[in-house]
Amino acid sequence: METIGTLARLKNWFIEANKIGTPAVELLAYTPEPEKLVAVAARRSYDKRSAKQIWEEMNDIEVPRLLDQVIGHRHLSVLEHANFTFAIEGISRALSHQLVRHRIASYTQQSQQRASEQDFNFIIPPAIQGNLALCREFQEKMRELANFYRKALDMGVTKGQARYALPNACMTRIIMTTNARSLFNLISQRACGVEEWEFRTLAIKMHMILLTVAPNIFKYAGPKCVMDLICPEGEEGKKCGLYKIIPGAVLCDGERKMSATRLQELMKQEAYAIEKHQ
Repeated sequence: METIGTLARLKNWFIEANKIGTPAVELLAYTPEPEKLVAVAARRSYDKRSAKQIWEEMNDIEVPRLLDQVIGHRHLSVLEHANFTFAIEGISRALSHQLVRHRIASYTQQSQQRASEQDFNFIIPPAIQGNLALCREFQEKMRELANFYRKALDMGVTKGQARYALPNACMTRIIMTTNARSLFNLISQRACGVEEWEFRTLAIKMHMILLTVAPNIFKYAGPKCVMDLICPEGEEGKKCGLYKIIPGAVLCDGERKMSATRLQELMKQEAYAIEKHQ
């Protein structure tokens, strides 16, 4: 798989994410030596040695070569052996509802049933923040909801029932544990330029962190226009336009057949390139 320039292609997304204060993302823990573990799992498929022997004899030159091979051929199941745990703060409930749709993961979220949300913090979307009149009205609505929430608690309503008045804009905190393959999927879908700004920022920040601890794995991650040289978003992809600055990338009109055919062609080219350099 051709990887030269992949990170450069994502440079604008990384710059954009760094300009935005929220969300705050921290990698709490991860599988020790994730690249080596994935490489050992890849070798396990056809090597007669014991797993312990493969691990002990695996060297720093062989690890990236095996990762190039296995990821280049889209044999991504071995990525599931490497796990990563993130602490995510300063995101909206609207985003967390989307995040938990990535189901091959474990989540623990700050509970609105147990923790009080008096004087809750909230996220203002950029489109509203950029309109002074709308922004003021939005903030007033948040204050009204906060006042109603406090009133309900004062009148004996439980936090579990008072929370029904809380908005999607309400900030939350969540811990997420998932594997490298699921992170590939998340980054592919959510770092895309047509994704809402908040989730896109989160996905990019997670990707930036992952590149520091497992670069030989996550250098292959990114939105589809970067990974597969295909933008499947049709008219929305035209508005984004990132595919235009990526050599070889094409815009799909939304028909999955075209996308699949183009992907098969690319995979054949990548497999040939990997075999040629072995």
